[in-house]
Amino acid sequence: MSVYDFDLNLQKVFYSYFKDFKSVTWKKWLDISSVEEYEEAIFKNSGLSRDILDEIHLKKTDPKDFSLNPKTFLKDSLEKEDITDLFLKDTAIVTHTSGTSGGDITKLKWFLISDDFLKKTWVPGMQAIFESSGLSKNKSAVIFVPSRIKVDGLSKVDDLNLIRLYTSEFSQRVVLSHIRPSSYLIDEYKNALNILTISKILTLDDISVISAPAATIIKWADINKLKTGLEKSINSTDLNSLDDENSEAFELKKLYERIGLNNFAIDIQNRLSEALKDSALIFSITSLSRDEWSKIRKFMGWNVGEEKFTNLYVGSEIGPFAGGINKEDNYRMYVFPLTYPVIERKGKKEFISKTKDNYGVLLVSRPGSIPLVNIDTGDIVTILNQEGIPKISGEILRSGFKLKLEMKLEGFPKNTEFFAGDYFDIGGIEVFNPRKMVSCMGQRFGLEKDNPVLLVSGESYKMVLPLENNKNVLIDKIKEEMPNCSIGQDIEEALKNDKISVEMGNTNVKSSIDHSELLEKVKKGDLPKGVLKKWPFYILNVPENSKI
Repeated sequence: MSVYDFDLNLQKVFYSYFKDFKSVTWKKWLDISSVEEYEEAIFKNSGLSRDILDEIHLKKTDPKDFSLNPKTFLKDSLEKEDITDLFLKDTAIVTHTSGTSGGDITKLKWFLISDDFLKKTWVPGMQAIFESSGLSKNKSAVIFVPSRIKVDGLSKVDDLNLIRLYTSEFSQRVVLSHIRPSSYLIDEYKNALNILTISKILTLDDISVISAPAATIIKWADINKLKTGLEKSINSTDLNSLDDENSEAFELKKLYERIGLNNFAIDIQNRLSEALKDSALIFSITSLSRDEWSKIRKFMGWNVGEEKFTNLYVGSEIGPFAGGINKEDNYRMYVFPLTYPVIERKGKKEFISKTKDNYGVLLVSRPGSIPLVNIDTGDIVTILNQEGIPKISGEILRSGFKLKLEMKLEGFPKNTEFFAGDYFDIGGIEVFNPRKMVSCMGQRFGLEKDNPVLLVSGESYKMVLPLENNKNVLIDKIKEEMPNCSIGQDIEEALKNDKISVEMGNTNVKSSIDHSELLEKVKKGDLPKGVLKKWPFYILNVPENSKI
């Protein structure tokens, strides 16, 4: 058994904590054949009372209402009286969000993971995702998680164990503790190109799953990114001082010295492809481009239509909600009968299996020490099928939100508000999945790849396009052809009625902190990983009486 764990002491506490949790027969979920059977399974599995049916059309719960005080958990040194209310036994687990809206770590939301929530939602949901992907006790797993913020990990407070983690790392350690694969590697994203990490992966036998963001896999699949990362790693690692446990890395160093960087990168890529060729990837496919899919297919040795992957949707507030657990229907996610899901659109709330809308904001009722009704996830799901267990699209969209990180754009007032996301309702104009719109416009009209499209809201609405080579003369033609780019009925009508104008302009939105500095702060744990996310579409709210 080979175990490569950057925090083995923490994992030992997890093993002890999870020893009495039972497995579930999740495959039975796929046999659910009616709306009534699905609803019945939810109440049976979750322990929720049918009393919530009186509330779901009226109530909505903001996650802030049940999140913990961040000031308590950001302390380097904790006193027992700070946290004693959290403990029903000697270990308590609190998880935090990734901070997609930006800002500093004081803006993160923190949640207590109760035993009831673990037993009825987290364990069965994560078990279904990983077992459907092929992981079992006699197989190996490769797992990558975000760089921790400074206070994350295991803290001893007198006789108590306090665990603080990103939700994503917590969910992976739930799997390791419950399924207990014979061998595994768990490391941080930032080390995916480290020669020591890669050498450990190459020593694992029978790797059945790789759980990592698509961006991590692409670093291996793109030979230039792999080459750059390997060179940086080798130059910064004293491989001569390695112990016997890292003999594989020492041998790789000798190979590098013998054949040179270019051939070495190709050799490593081939070795990784061979080691991982029978594995299933567990990752979110949201926002993956065709080019990225193509690189991943080539690296994994997949033909089109024969991809081995499991898409998943796991939320900090709601736990594992859906996944591609039916391997004969890989691209759709099956909604687990563990929570009660409601879809809200234009103020109307309906059970996911009964709504007439194809998409909307997801609200979730889930078990806990006190049941929580209609938690507002801020995510948009698209319903593909409502028969039996509901099936949703693999693309999970983020409802629009104001960025907390200070942003700037040349020519705009300092107090301009920046909004990002995948779904907006602006004065009755619905913007749905602008990522697809921007991608299409980029291909048809020649947009600058690294700059977003903007919708500027002031006295009127103005869409600003980052056109290459000063194509402003083509604006009228572009405006005519825009309906071919999935802009949606509301935007199409707004363009016809001149509610939205279109023009070329500078759209180089930047944070007030340089990107390289942001990246370094995330790696050190000073900022949450969410601040690094770039969006293809922003809405700018310009203060009244401002001249742009």
